[in-house]
Amino acid sequence: MQNEIEKSFPLIAVQNTLVFPSTSLFLVIGRKMSVKALDAAQNNSGHIVVAAQIPTGKDLSEIDPAKIYSMGTLCELRNVHGHEKTGFQVLVSGRVRFKINRILEKNNYLQVTGFELPDEFEDDAETRALSNSIKIFAKQLLEFKPGADQNISDLIAESTKYDEIVYHCASYLKLDVIQMQELLSELSIKKKMKKLLDLIGREREVFLLEKDIREKVGKRLNSAQREGLLREQLQAIKEELGETKSPKQADLSDKIKNAQMPPEVEKIAMQEFERLNSIHFTSPEFQVIENYLDWLCSVPWTNATQETFDLKHSESILDQQHYGLAKIKRRILEHIAVAKLTQNQKGSILCLVGPPGVGKTSLGRSIAEAMGKKFVRVSLGGIRDTSDIRGHRRTYIGSMPGRIIQGLKRVGVNNPVMLFDEIDKLGSSFMGDPSSAMLEVLDPEQNHNFVDHFLDVPFDLSQVFFITTANRLDTIPEPLRDRMEIIELSSYTMTEKIFIGERFILPVVLKDAGLTPEDFNFPSELFGFVVEGYTREAGVRELKRVLSSICRAWAYDKINETTQSTTIDKKQIEIYLGPPKFMKSQRLLNWVPGLATGLAWTPVGGDVLYLESLKASGTGKLKLTGQLGDVMKESAEIGLSYICSRLSHLNPDFTCQKYDFHLHIPAGAIPKDGPSAGVTMATCLASLIIEKAVDQDLAMTGELTLSGSVLPVGGIKEKVLAAHRAKLKRIIIPKGNLKDLYEVPEEIRKEIEFISVESMDEVLEIALKLTQTITAYWSNAPQAEVLTS
Repeated sequence: MQNEIEKSFPLIAVQNTLVFPSTSLFLVIGRKMSVKALDAAQNNSGHIVVAAQIPTGKDLSEIDPAKIYSMGTLCELRNVHGHEKTGFQVLVSGRVRFKINRILEKNNYLQVTGFELPDEFEDDAETRALSNSIKIFAKQLLEFKPGADQNISDLIAESTKYDEIVYHCASYLKLDVIQMQELLSELSIKKKMKKLLDLIGREREVFLLEKDIREKVGKRLNSAQREGLLREQLQAIKEELGETKSPKQADLSDKIKNAQMPPEVEKIAMQEFERLNSIHFTSPEFQVIENYLDWLCSVPWTNATQETFDLKHSESILDQQHYGLAKIKRRILEHIAVAKLTQNQKGSILCLVGPPGVGKTSLGRSIAEAMGKKFVRVSLGGIRDTSDIRGHRRTYIGSMPGRIIQGLKRVGVNNPVMLFDEIDKLGSSFMGDPSSAMLEVLDPEQNHNFVDHFLDVPFDLSQVFFITTANRLDTIPEPLRDRMEIIELSSYTMTEKIFIGERFILPVVLKDAGLTPEDFNFPSELFGFVVEGYTREAGVRELKRVLSSICRAWAYDKINETTQSTTIDKKQIEIYLGPPKFMKSQRLLNWVPGLATGLAWTPVGGDVLYLESLKASGTGKLKLTGQLGDVMKESAEIGLSYICSRLSHLNPDFTCQKYDFHLHIPAGAIPKDGPSAGVTMATCLASLIIEKAVDQDLAMTGELTLSGSVLPVGGIKEKVLAAHRAKLKRIIIPKGNLKDLYEVPEEIRKEIEFISVESMDEVLEIALKLTQTITAYWSNAPQAEVLTS
C-alpha cells in the first residue's frame, strides 16, 4: 500500500450519504459527538474524516463505532455556520480516501486512526475510453434532469483527472449509501469507471422509461388532473428520498409575502424561491439561495420608527446627556423643527469632527434618543475592502451583505440614526477604495436607490439620518467631504472638564465600582487638581480612566477596611495615582535667549511647543531637528532668511554667514508639520542672534511669508485652550484670526491678553523690542564680534 503512515483525525459519521474526494458537500451536524469532533477539527488543522454509517433500518441518532464503514474520506473544513442549539451547517471538501484502522472515543468525540489511500491509476487506452464514455453519458443524463446545473456538465467534460471525473459524476447520481460506499471502497480507478458506467446506464434507462410513461398517461389526463397527479407523485418521491421541505423552506413563501417588499423586489424573490424548490437540498446552491431569501425577508423595507417632533423633550434629552455643544444641539433641533413643519423625514448627513474623547460617538446615541429613533453604529476604522460597505457578490461561499444592510437588519427599521465612526480612518487596497463606495451612501441624490452587491436590488437609504465622526478632515477625500455638513467639536476647557467630571463621569464610575455617594465623597475642589495633574487631553476619556482608578482603589480599601473616612483628599489621590504627571514646573526652567513658546494644533487638541536654538561659528547653515515635516522645514528657512535680512537692514555690516544655526523642537518622537510655527521659529532665531530672551509667558502662532507678512492659521480655539492649560498670559495671533476668538469661552478670553499682528516686524517689537534692543546691543558689543566674528 502507498502512504501507509498512520494519522489520527476527528470523525464525523453521516447517514444516507458520504463525501467523495475532489467534491464539496454541505453537512448538517447536530449530534453531540459530531459537534465535539467539529470543534476539535477547528481547533487543530481544520481536517476531519467523514465516514458513512452502515444502514440498519433502525434509529441512527446514536453513533455506534462498530456500525461505521472502514473506508471514509479525509476532508477539509471550508465554512461553518450555526451553533450547538440549532445545529451546524458545514461545507467540507473531500481530499483523499482514508482507510480506518481503529476508532476510539476521546473527549466525547470519535477519533479515527488510519492512513490515506489514494486511488490506483492505470493510464492506458481502455481507461481513456472509459473516461470519454462517462463524459458523454453524464452529459446526456444531466441534460435530461430538470434544473440541472450546466456548470457541473462543463466541469466533468473539461476535467482531465480520472478520479475527479468519477467522483463528480457519482455525486450527482441518485445512489444509495451502499452503492456510494462500493464505489468509494474500490481501489482501481478502472474498475470504478466500469461500475459508474453501469450505474449511469441504469439511471438513464429508468429516467427514459418514466418519461415514456408520463407521455402516455399525459394523453389521457386533462391539465388539472395531470398537475395534481404529478404533484402527488413528486411529494411521494421526495418523502421516500427524505427530501421534503424543511420547516424553514416551507415558511419562506409566507415570509416573502409578509416582508412588504417593493413589487420588483418581491418578483425577484419569488423567482429565486421557485429555483429553490427545484434544487436538491444537498446542493451548495440550495444553501446560497436559502440564505439570500432569508436576508431579503429580514431587511426592513417599510418598517419605520415614528419620529418625535417634541422640541422641548428633545432639547431636554440632549442637555441631560451632554454639557455644552450648543452648536450641534441647535442643528439637531433645527432638523426636528423642519421635519415637523414639512412632515418630510428625509435623513440628513452630519460630520462631527474633533479630538478623541470629546463625545462624538456618544452624541450620536443622544441624537437618536432625542429624535425617538433607533441607533446603529458602524465602525469604519481600518476598512480596506469595498465589500464591507457594498456587500459580497453571491457567487462567493460565505458571502453576506455589507455593514449598512447588516446594521439596518439589526435595528429592524429603515429610518434609524446611523453613525459611521472614524470615517477618516478608511483605507484603500487592491480590493478597492471604501471611501468611493461611501460616495453613493452619503449622497441624498443617489442613496434612495442604493444597491448592495449581495441583495442585488435597490434599497432606499434616504430616510436614514447619517452621522459620521472623524478626528481630522485632511484624510477624508474632497468628494466625500463635500457631501457632509461639517460640525467641529473642539477641546473642552478646564471649567467644562471639571463640570463634566463632577456631573456626568463620577456617578458612572461610582456605579461601576459598586460605590454610592454615601460611601465615597469627592470634593469639588479636587477635580481641578486631578484634571491639571493627571490628564493632558482635549476630551475627557483619560479623566474617566483616572476617576475609575481612584474609585476602584477606594473600593479595595473599603473591602479591606483600611480606611474609615468617606471623603478623599489630595494625599490619598497621590497614594492611588502617584505624584502628579503634569505640573506647571514642566516648563523649561533654564529660560535663556534662543528660546520661544509656540502653539500647535494636533488631532487630540492644542499643544504648547517650546522651541530651542543654538549658534556656532560656521557658514550660515541651518540644522533642524524634532522630526519636522517639509512645510515646517520651509517655514524655518523662511524665518532665518527674513531675520538675517531684517538685521542686515538695521546694520548693513551684519551677516548671518559667519554662523551655523541649530533649531530644535522637543518631543522628537512626535512628527510635526504645518506653517503655523513660522513666526515662533523666526522669533526664536532672532532672540538667539541678538541675545535677548523672549518673555516666557508670551506664546505666538502664525504663518510667516518671505516678505514678512503674518498670515492667519487654523485651530485657534484649540491653541488658546492649550495656552490656558499651560498658564500662559499673552498670545500673539495673526490679525486675520481675530474673528476666530468668538469660539473661545469668555472666561478664558478674560484671562489671556491677545495681541493681533499683520507683520513680523510687529512680532519682533512685541517679543524683543527689536530696534531698541539691537541699538543697545551693537553699541555695547565690540565691533569685530558683532560684524565679523
